[in-house]
Amino acid sequence: MGNKNIDLVALAKSTMRERGFDPEFSAQIDAQVKALPSADHFSEIHPSWKDYRHLLWTSIDNDDSKDLDQVEVAERLSEDRTRIMVGIAYVDRCAGKDSPMDQHAKQNTTSVYTGVITFPMLPDALSTDRTSLNEGQDREAMIVDMIVSSEGDVIESSVSLGLVKNHAQLSYDEVSSVLDGHPSKQLPFQNALIMEQLRLQDETAQRLRKRRQERGALELETIEARPLMLDGQVKDLQVLAKNRARELIEDFMIAANSVIARFFTERK
Repeated sequence: MGNKNIDLVALAKSTMRERGFDPEFSAQIDAQVKALPSADHFSEIHPSWKDYRHLLWTSIDNDDSKDLDQVEVAERLSEDRTRIMVGIAYVDRCAGKDSPMDQHAKQNTTSVYTGVITFPMLPDALSTDRTSLNEGQDREAMIVDMIVSSEGDVIESSVSLGLVKNHAQLSYDEVSSVLDGHPSKQLPFQNALIMEQLRLQDETAQRLRKRRQERGALELETIEARPLMLDGQVKDLQVLAKNRARELIEDFMIAANSVIARFFTERK
């Protein structure tokens, strides 16, 4: 039996509802989006926020990602200490607490990727534009600042709000290829400072991972696949293999999440 008459988008939406997700944004959210502040709202930035735009922030994500929620930068402080800063897209100014957007995000808790359609946790006006950490754009971010020892311990950490600028939007595959010693013809990798950044980030990520494994962390192998579509039909699945760049981001996010967890615990 063929399945040419199946509407995969409609099926994805009905499955979302069956699982307790809301696949569509309400009229109240549409109105909230239309009332968003203009792009020059940085002139109203709070004086307590720090300006980190001069640092060489870069993002590493899928090559087709438009919703960039994380940037990173590294600094070698000494032979046995490295600073890692992770900037997380900050949406509070646009999607305030208990607003329609916030309520929708609380219900779904995540963006859902079905292959045939993506159900974003936040409207595209935020997730791919106003709050996305796009290359060359000034953006608000939550900054997780970590000092990592040569043994891979986070010995100091802080959480603050600040301004960042993504200086290069990079992809997992091209970064992994460069880290594995295969030169890239892509322009960002011709920048010696970015190359130095990536190597330092990779070195620090490996320290974090090794320390975590020494402490008995579980290593779970998950399969991430991307559907290959043709005329609205799934023709194949492309398995996305783990590589050094994906592990780098994973290691930084685990460390950053641990810092945030301690931050909340200390403040009860």
